Formats: sequence, C-alpha cells, structure tokens
Amino acid sequence: MISPRTVVFDLDGTLVDTAPDLINALNYVLDREGLPPVPLHSARNMIGAGARRLIERGLELEGRAVGLEDINRLTSDFIESKPDPAILQQTIARAGGQLSSTIMVGDAGPDIGVARRAGVPVIGVEFGYTDVPIADLKPDRLIGHMRDLPAAVESLMPTRSSA
Repeated sequence: MISPRTVVFDLDGTLVDTAPDLINALNYVLDREGLPPVPLHSARNMIGAGARRLIERGLELEGRAVGLEDINRLTSDFIESKPDPAILQQTIARAGGQLSSTIMVGDAGPDIGVARRAGVPVIGVEFGYTDVPIADLKPDRLIGHMRDLPAAVESLMPTRSSA
C-alpha cells in the first residue's frame, strides 16, 4: 500500500495565523532578558519586517534600549527555536502522511532549514518574503509561480510502483 502524498506549505502566515507562535517565541526571548511578556493583542501590530525588527519592537515596548551586539544575540536566540523539525513531523502525522511521501513548500531560510532537518524534500517559491534570495538557499526545486507546483512535486516524489 502506498501512503498518500502530503504537501506542507509554510508561506509566512499566508495560509494560517502564525502570530501567536511568533509572539510566544518573542516572549520566550524577552523572558530570558527578565522582561515581561508582550500580550498578543498588543503584539499583532509589531509583526512584519522580520525577526530582528520584532525583537526591536518588543524591547521598545518595554522602553529598553540595547546595543547592536545584544540585538544580534537576541535575534539569533529567536530564530534558533524556529526551524524545529518536530513541528513539521507533527503536521505530517496529523495530516495522515509519512515523511517518505511528503514535500515542503516554503519561501524563506527557516522553511528550507526545517525541511532539511526533517529529511523532507523542499520546493522554494520565488514570490515569497525573504531577506536572502530563495535560490541561494538551494531548495530541491525552485518555482516562480504556483502553476509550476504540480510538476515540481511530481519530480520530487518517489516513483510509485503498481501493485
């Protein structure tokens, strides 16, 4: 029996509301600095322009100014929980899929990273939001339009044998 094909999308909150996860990660970093958490309703307007800017906005909200070295350290800490393969593995399991028949579709470095850590082929989309050109991150396939997705998925799936 062949397991169903599973395609997991991570397109920067386009498909789901990821604000709570981002704010939880921000609050984790702030807590390590001895700062109070940022409430979700206040933080929604802080999201956008990447992890570094989110950290800066979180610190500004508390009236705390830090140097470039601290911002770099906090940004690294924030990004370090993000490409956790367990989240992708749980998503696949909840969808009833298996790693061996899954493809990841993403538009940024953390998406490529989580797929690599989970051992899942990854398709990069050129029309997403990323500081680094997606081609530089070397996904298994690169597409410039969603109409190219079916062929890219098909090219990465294991050959199906007929029973």
